[in-house]
Amino acid sequence: MANLGRDSTGPQFFITLAPTPRLNGQYTIFGQVADERSQDVVRAIAAAPTAVRLGRVTIAADQRSRRRRALWPGGGTAMVTLI
Repeated sequence: MANLGRDSTGPQFFITLAPTPRLNGQYTIFGQVADERSQDVVRAIAAAPTAVRLGRVTIAADQRSRRRRALWPGGGTAMVTLI
């Protein structure tokens, strides 16, 4: 499960291609991409171009939400508007 802070856990997981020490102590390793064919799939996904390129991102306080959620470990809350 991946999360961005209190009350933000969701059904997500990380597959990493390199060491990620920033995740240590926060998450539990529960599996491995074991066979070479599966590792090829993971490498192909990582090499695929991204579908969206962001030109500019504006972050502003979310005044509409009655229940604000942390968007990063520091506990700050915000709404992200893509322009």
